[in-house]
Amino acid sequence: GTTKLDAVKALIREQVSDLSSNPRGTEINIYSFNDASYDPNVVQEGRFFAAQINPALDGLQANGADVDCPVTGLYAMSQAIQNKYDGQA
Repeated sequence: GTTKLDAVKALIREQVSDLSSNPRGTEINIYSFNDASYDPNVVQEGRFFAAQINPALDGLQANGADVDCPVTGLYAMSQAIQNKYDGQA
């Protein structure tokens, strides 16, 4: 799980860096999920700058094995983005 998670964290950091030129910031929401639950976990909501977002990314860790992750994880993701649209998702 850590290799995949590290790749996702790097991608989010890259997005934050690419959007940092906006002086008012760009709202970023980060959710994680547990393969045994349908509910997404809020990691960060309504954050706008790298100084607010990167420490939360540093704290994310993979828990458990990354084997046979059931589709409930995808359901959790679909729940987290229901009220998002366009680039927000």
